[in-house]
Amino acid sequence: MILGKIAKPRTPVVEAGSYLAVCIGTLFIGEQYLPPFKEGKQKTGKFEHQLTLVWELPSELDEAGVPKQLSKDINIAFGDNSNLAQIMKSWNSREYTQAELKELDTDALLGKPCQLTVSVNDSGYAKVSAVAALPKGVPAPVSGTPYIKFDIEEWDDDAFHALPEWAQAKIEKSTQFQKLHAPEDVVDFEDGAEAGGKECPI
Repeated sequence: MILGKIAKPRTPVVEAGSYLAVCIGTLFIGEQYLPPFKEGKQKTGKFEHQLTLVWELPSELDEAGVPKQLSKDINIAFGDNSNLAQIMKSWNSREYTQAELKELDTDALLGKPCQLTVSVNDSGYAKVSAVAALPKGVPAPVSGTPYIKFDIEEWDDDAFHALPEWAQAKIEKSTQFQKLHAPEDVVDFEDGAEAGGKECPI
């Protein structure tokens, strides 16, 4: 049997290309584990605090007529070559200092239009590969979708459960979530000999 024959190809959310978009979500999803890269300098896994940005593509509708959405996880780092710095620079057409990035209010990004460059890999996964300011003279897209935002450092059960399931799943993988929801009950195991059983041979 050729295994590829039974594998169903993924249908990408959108085709590769450029799209006008509106930021509708800013989610601080906490400290996430990043596995090592197969290629490159990072040979071991590491933990990074991440921000997830969510965009709506008003021109791309699903079968129900609802605008499609794309998201991107961004490591929270302030160096000149960090993803955060590069995205803010191209989105706002200006340089950012590290001090400015540290004072960045992500709520100010909600409702902000941009142009997304989307790539699609061999598995059919659509990825936001670049974020840029709108070209001059292009009308800004608008969205009527309620904004979504979350900050794991200011935990709110209602806000968490109001998030889409995919966002909840990301947050549940964070170290903060694991600490907040660690079992509080201590399990007391009786010694085997005292309980009338055999002692553990190890």
